[in-house]
Amino acid sequence: MDPAAVDAIEAVQRDAARIVLIDSDDRVLLQQVEGLGEGSVWITPGGGLEPGESHEAAALREIREEVGHHTAKLGPWIWTREHDFMFRGVRYHQRERFFLVRCEPFKVDESGLDQLELEIVKGHRWWTIDEIRSSDAVFAPRALAELLEPLIRGDVPPSPVDVGA
Repeated sequence: MDPAAVDAIEAVQRDAARIVLIDSDDRVLLQQVEGLGEGSVWITPGGGLEPGESHEAAALREIREEVGHHTAKLGPWIWTREHDFMFRGVRYHQRERFFLVRCEPFKVDESGLDQLELEIVKGHRWWTIDEIRSSDAVFAPRALAELLEPLIRGDVPPSPVDVGA
């Protein structure tokens, strides 16, 4: 679609919660998605808030639904991000809050994915910072490796950091 035509489409406003799951081996769990206008992208698990749902409640629900982790202890809100994307002909302006979760490694259970998620989620993988840095894959946020470094060291920001695109 022509970029000028995309800009002319009124965006649906959407709030979302995302989870930065870091295991005891200092790997981050990402999911590969397709169909969000950028080809294949590796993102943190998460999704839109349901009516009346808090960001924290949405984050815990998304962890259960998308990766099957039922005992997660939600940590602090560490990052924020706003971005626009096209999905199936609809333009979205999404405001995201990222929450930190430290955990033991676990096997992802995709049985909680709904039909739409089954269509766009192509898989999950635990990544190290070095693997992210050396990969040709697209990550969101784009500076993911640099953003993860302080978290791996145990340096949690005192207030949420705007991570950009």
